[in-house]
Amino acid sequence: MTLRASPAALAALLLGCASLAIASAPWALNLPWLNFVFKPLATLVIIAYAWGRGLSEPLLRRWVVAGLVLSLGGDIALLWPEQGFLPGLVSFLLAHLCYLWAFTRRQRLAAWWPAFAAYALIAAAVLSQLWPGVPGPCAARCWPMCSAWAPWRRRRRYCGAKASRAAVCWLWAAHFSC
Repeated sequence: MTLRASPAALAALLLGCASLAIASAPWALNLPWLNFVFKPLATLVIIAYAWGRGLSEPLLRRWVVAGLVLSLGGDIALLWPEQGFLPGLVSFLLAHLCYLWAFTRRQRLAAWWPAFAAYALIAAAVLSQLWPGVPGPCAARCWPMCSAWAPWRRRRRYCGAKASRAAVCWLWAAHFSC
């Protein structure tokens, strides 16, 4: 027997989990235990949603799900910021490489140059602010660069021109870029 949740139910669960994870912040409720429960749970909900999709493209699906599982590992590692920073960094780097591999198989990276250029400018602005605070050797600094490209690929691949889907995909991309 297969248990299947509707996309609407998964979206509602994701919204609840993400809201509670955000509410754990010191500037909100300041309840860290919420983050320990709901940040990984939010990622598990996204994995559950992705698991049943893309059956017609098994190679793409495999790489996306692998990236999501690696993102889950990064989320869990970063629950312990000092001890988990490097494992989390490596996990997110590998996740973004999975996403890049998956989303560049059918369309090249800069297929529509105006959007690519706009995204590159925004990513450069964000990275210029974050770069000085990234610790460690140069190898650790490649993660922000990889993470700047993967959300763009996800958005272009799954959102197309539909505004409502695009908004959801931007939120999803932002979740895994932070």
